[in-house]
Amino acid sequence: MDILTQAMKLLRPLMDKARRNTWLILAFDGKHRDIYDAIDQDGTTMDFTVHCVSRLQARGCVGSRHALSLLLEEVRGDAGDELQDSFQSLIDELDGPCSARRSGGAGAHAAFEPSTLAGQAADAAKSEARSQIALTPRFPGGPSQARPDAAASTKRDFFVSYTGIDKDWAEWIAWQLEDAGYTAFIQAWDFHAGGNFVLDMHRAAANARQTIAVLSKDYLAAPFPQAEWAAAFAQDPTGAARVLVPVRVGDCQPEGQLRAITYVELVGLDEPTARQALLTRIRGERLKPSHPPGFPGTTASAATASPQPGFPGQPQALGELRAALLAGRPVPEPGKQALEQILRYSPRTLEDYRLARVAEWSQARYALDKRFTRLTLLLDQGPEAQGTRWQAQQNTFDDLRKVLVEAQEPALVLLGPPGCGKSTLLRRLELDLALDALRAAEPEQAPLSFFVPLNRYRPTRPGAALPAPADWLAQEWAQRYPQLPALGELLQSARLVLLLDAVNELPHADEADYRERIACWRDFLNELPTGTRTIFSCRSLDYSAPLSTPAAPVTHVRIEQLGDPQVEEFLTLHDADRGPALWQQLRGTPQLDLFRSPFYLRLLLAQTGEDGTALSGKAALFTGFVRQALRREIDADNPLFRPGVLLGKRDLARIIGPQWRNAIDLPSCAPLLPALCQLAFALQARRAPGEASRVRVPYDDALELLGEQHSEDLLHAGVALQVLEVQWDDVFYVHQLLQEYFAARALAATPQPALAASAWRADQISPTLEEVLAGLADSDPLPEAPTTGWEETFVLATAMASVPADFIDAVMAVNLPLAGRCAAQPDVSFPEALRSRLQQALLARSRDPAADLRARIAAAGALGELGDPRFTRCSGVHGDYLLPPLVDIAAGDYPIGSDEGLYEDESPVHPVPLAASAIARFPVTNAEWRLFIAAGAYDDEGWWEGRAAQDWRRGEGTAEGPKQQWRQDRQWFNDDPQRIGNLLREGQITSKQAEDWETIRLMSEDEFEAQLDDWYPAGRQTQPTNWKDPAYNDPAQPVVGICWYEARAYCAWLSAQTGQCWRLPSEAEWEAAARGSAGRRYAWGRNFDAGSCNTCATHIRGTTPIGVFPSGDTPEGLVDMSGNVWEWTSSAYHSYPYAADARREEPEQAGARRVQRGGSWDILHHHARCVFRNYDDPCYRGSVVGLRLACTPHPETLKPQL
Repeated sequence: MDILTQAMKLLRPLMDKARRNTWLILAFDGKHRDIYDAIDQDGTTMDFTVHCVSRLQARGCVGSRHALSLLLEEVRGDAGDELQDSFQSLIDELDGPCSARRSGGAGAHAAFEPSTLAGQAADAAKSEARSQIALTPRFPGGPSQARPDAAASTKRDFFVSYTGIDKDWAEWIAWQLEDAGYTAFIQAWDFHAGGNFVLDMHRAAANARQTIAVLSKDYLAAPFPQAEWAAAFAQDPTGAARVLVPVRVGDCQPEGQLRAITYVELVGLDEPTARQALLTRIRGERLKPSHPPGFPGTTASAATASPQPGFPGQPQALGELRAALLAGRPVPEPGKQALEQILRYSPRTLEDYRLARVAEWSQARYALDKRFTRLTLLLDQGPEAQGTRWQAQQNTFDDLRKVLVEAQEPALVLLGPPGCGKSTLLRRLELDLALDALRAAEPEQAPLSFFVPLNRYRPTRPGAALPAPADWLAQEWAQRYPQLPALGELLQSARLVLLLDAVNELPHADEADYRERIACWRDFLNELPTGTRTIFSCRSLDYSAPLSTPAAPVTHVRIEQLGDPQVEEFLTLHDADRGPALWQQLRGTPQLDLFRSPFYLRLLLAQTGEDGTALSGKAALFTGFVRQALRREIDADNPLFRPGVLLGKRDLARIIGPQWRNAIDLPSCAPLLPALCQLAFALQARRAPGEASRVRVPYDDALELLGEQHSEDLLHAGVALQVLEVQWDDVFYVHQLLQEYFAARALAATPQPALAASAWRADQISPTLEEVLAGLADSDPLPEAPTTGWEETFVLATAMASVPADFIDAVMAVNLPLAGRCAAQPDVSFPEALRSRLQQALLARSRDPAADLRARIAAAGALGELGDPRFTRCSGVHGDYLLPPLVDIAAGDYPIGSDEGLYEDESPVHPVPLAASAIARFPVTNAEWRLFIAAGAYDDEGWWEGRAAQDWRRGEGTAEGPKQQWRQDRQWFNDDPQRIGNLLREGQITSKQAEDWETIRLMSEDEFEAQLDDWYPAGRQTQPTNWKDPAYNDPAQPVVGICWYEARAYCAWLSAQTGQCWRLPSEAEWEAAARGSAGRRYAWGRNFDAGSCNTCATHIRGTTPIGVFPSGDTPEGLVDMSGNVWEWTSSAYHSYPYAADARREEPEQAGARRVQRGGSWDILHHHARCVFRNYDDPCYRGSVVGLRLACTPHPETLKPQL
C-alpha cells in the first residue's frame, strides 16, 4: 500500500469537522503557520482528508521532519492501540528521507517528488472509485435481462459516468440506451486490460455527444467523478445542448453547479416505469399525460359558484377568502360548514393550497398572541464541546419567520414542554407564510410549507418495512393533495419549508429503535436540496439532540416561559374584570409556576369563578375544561349528549346544576367519561418503556379499545367535546396533556404503583453509569436514569386520588423521587408526618453512596421541590428567608498556596492567621435566592453598598467590565498565538476551548465587538442570567449567573433580615475551609476522583443539586467545595503572599477583579484543586458562578432581628 493510501486510511476516521482544526493547530500553529493557512478545512471528511494529505505530502520535508508526519504525530493519540504501530511505521517512513537530506545522506534528494505524489493520488483514486467489470447488466430493482452486443463506433451518443458502487445501475442504464438504438461508452464494457485508464477515460468523454452522471450519495462524495461531469458542464454551462444529463438512482441532492441541471428521477420506480422515464427524458419528449386528468373539484351550479373562482369546482368559501385577501380585508374565519367544505376540497393549485391553510389555521383555537411569545436560539457547539453544548443566545424572537432569517442552518428544532404552544407556533408559521405568499407580487417565488405530525410515521401496513422519510413524506403529500405537483418536484424548487410536528412522538419500540429512526431523519436532512428549510418540534433535547451533527448542526429554538410581568399582562388583557384579582392571588405562590404559558392561562381564565377565585392545580383546570365542553354540547342539544346511552339523567342534572362534590368531580354513572379515561390509559400502555408522548391509533383499533357496544358514539362524543380528534383515519387526543389527564383519572380510580417502579441502586440500573458515559460525545450531558413514561400521569393523578396520602405512600415504595414530585404539587394535601418522612427519605437517598449518581440527582431535585429540611425558613422584616446550615472554622494559622508549579499565582506556600468564623455548608441555592427576588431586593438600593454597586443596579456599565476582560484575554493570545496550542498540550484547556479561542483570536475587531454585545447586553438586570433556564433553575441547584455586586447585596439583605453579619468569605478563609489545617489538595483528600465532584469529567454539563457527591465532602462537613460552581470571594486578585489589607478587601477598588474559588461543572480536574485561583470582573455573570456565605461571629451567639 502506497504512502498516500496508508495516510488516508489512518487519518480519515479522525478528520471530522469537529476535530480537524484542533489537529492542525497542534501540528502547525506557530513557526509552521503557513502550512496551517494553506489547508482549506471545508468539505466532507473524505474530501478534506484527500486535500490535506495531498497538500502535506506536496510540502514535503520541514527541517528534519516531514509535514505529514507532524500531523500524524498529533493525531495518533486519539487512535486505538491497535493502530499505533501503523502510525509509527508511516511516520518513520516519512521522516527517514527528511533526516537523511538534512544530514546530506545519499538519496535524500529523490524523496517525495511532487510528480510521484500525483501518480500515487491517481492510483489511490482509481482503486477506491472503480469496481471490477460485471458479466451481465441487470435492473437493480428487478430480474436479470439478456444482453446484446454493444455498439461499437468512434463517436458515440453517451458516456456513462459512475462510481464503482453504482456499477449495476450504470450497466442497466447503458443497456437500456443501446437497446433503444443509442450508443454508449461505459468503463465496465469498453476499458480493457493493458490500456491506460486515464487516456481511456479522456477518449470516452471526448468522443461522446452527451455525458450521463449516475447520481447517488457515493457518486457525489467521491472526488474523482467530479472531473467527468465537470468537463461536460464546461462544454454546455447553460444546458442548451443538454450535454450533461444527471440520472438520480439513490437518495441524494446535488450541490453547486450540478444542482442547476434537471435530473432524470429513477428512485423508487419499478423497471418498466424507470425505463420509460429514462428514455422519455433522454429524448426530450413532452410529459403530457396520455389520458385527460380527472376533474378535481365538486360539481356546483352557477348560482352557488364563487364570484371570483380561482379554478372550476373551487368552494365558494375559498373564493370569498381569496377576495378578502386581495382586497386587503382582515382574514375572515369561515363557519363550521364552510371550513369542512374547504378541507374536503382537493386543491388544484398552490394558491388553493395556501388559501386552505389560511382557513384551517385561522380558527380561534389556533390563535397566537405574539406579545406572549419569546423564542431563544440554542446554538449547537458540537459533540466535542466540553462545556454546555447548546449555548443560549441573548436575543429573543416573537415570530418563527424572524428565526428563519436569523438562523441560517437548514434545519431547526422548536423546543418546549407540553402545553407551551409548539404545534400552535408551527401552524401559525404556516398561516403567516401562506398569507405572505398570497399577498406577494411573485407568489411562485415565496416559501411553501407542509405541516406533518410525525406520530403518523409508521409502516403502510402491519409487518411492512418502515418507509424512508423522503418516501413517507411524498406519500403523505400525494394522499392529501393528489392534484398538486409531487413533493419531489416541489423540493427541487428550493423553497419548501417542512414543518414536522412532535419528533418525540415518532412511534418506536424502545430507545434503540428510536435512535435508529431519528438517524433516518438525520440522514434525510443531509439529502435535502439546498434552500429547503425544516422545523421539527420536540418536548426536550433528549429526543432531538441526535438530529444535530458537527457537519450539519441543527439549531434549537427554545420557547421561554412567561415571566411575571407577562403573566400579569396576559390576565389583565384577556379579562379586565377578574384578571387583576387573579394575578394578586397567584403572585409569589407555587401555583404561579403552573400557569406560565398562554395555554394554561386560557384554561385558568375559563375556569375562574366570578369572584376571581383561581383553581389550585392542573387536575382542576382540565376538569373545568371538560365540564364546560359537556355544558356546551348539552346547551346545543347535541343528540349524543341527551339522557340515554352515553349520559344518564343524574349526570345531566349535575352538569346543568352544576352540582359537583369537589374541583375534580365529573359524571361517572354512564359510560362516556369512564370510556374516555380507559381509552387514554390503554393508549399510554401501548407506548414503549420510558416513552412519554401522545399516541395515535387506527380508527378500528380505537373502537376496539373503547370496548363498548356504542363505541362509535363514544368516539364521536369525544370529538364533539374537543378531547379526541380523527384525522386521516387515525384517532388521538387533541393534546398530550389531555391524554395524560384522562389516563390519570383512570390511574387515580385504580392505582397501579407497579407501573412507576424504577431501580435506583447503582448495581441495579442498566445500562450502568459507566456504560452510559462511555457512549456519550464529549459535550453530551449525562441523561437521566431510565424512566417508565408514566411519571407525569402519576403526578397528575395524585390530586385526583381518593386519599392522596395513601397514593403517595404507595408510590414512595417503588419510586421515591416520583413520590416527592407527587407530594410537591400545590393542589395536593397530606399529613405533615408524611411530608417529614418523605423529606428525610429523599435526603438520605441523595447522599447514599450506593445510589446511582442519576438517582441521587433525581432525589435531590425532588427534595428541592418539596422543601429541604436542612434549611430553616424564617420570616423577617423584609419577607421570608432561608438560613443555611453552617460549619465552624477554628481560629489558627492555615497553609495557603501551592508550590506544585502548575500556576505561578498559587505560590509561594505561606501560613495565614485567621480568626474563627463559620461558613455555609452549601453554596446559596435557587430556593434561597427566590426569596431575595420576591422581597424586591433588585429595586431596593439599600442593599447595594458603594457607588459601583449602585451604578450596576441602575444598569450603568453592567457589560463593560466583562467585555474588557475578554479584550485583554484575546490580546494575550494574539501576542503569542502558540499559547493556545501550549495550553492544550499541557492539559490546561480542552480541545473545544482551544478551537473557541482560535476562532475568537482570528475575528476582526468589529466581529469580536459584535460578539461581546451579544454575550453581554447592556441595561438593568433584575434576576440572575440563567434564572429562567430550566437547566439551572431547580430550587436545589446553586444559583448561578450572578455578579459580585449581586452576591454582596444578598449578604446585606440577609444580614438585615437576621441581625447577623453575613458576608462573602475572603479567598484565604475559603481555602482554609476547603483544605483544613492539613492542607488537602482537593476538598476530600490528595487525589482527584471524578465521582466526588461535578466537573467536566463527570459529564453532567450543568449544575447539580447540592450535596449529591457525598464522597466529595470535606472531613469537616462542607459540601461541593470542589466543582459545581465557582464561588465569589470578597478578595481582589493580587499576587501572594496574602494579607487581609485594604488592597485586597476594600470593596470600592475601581476595576479590581475579584477572586473565585472551587472550580465549576465545566472545568478540568486541576482547576478543582483547593488552591486554584480564578478571577473575573465583578460584573461577570456566567452560568458557572455562584456564591457561598460566611458568618462572623457564629449566628448562635446573636439574636435574630424580628
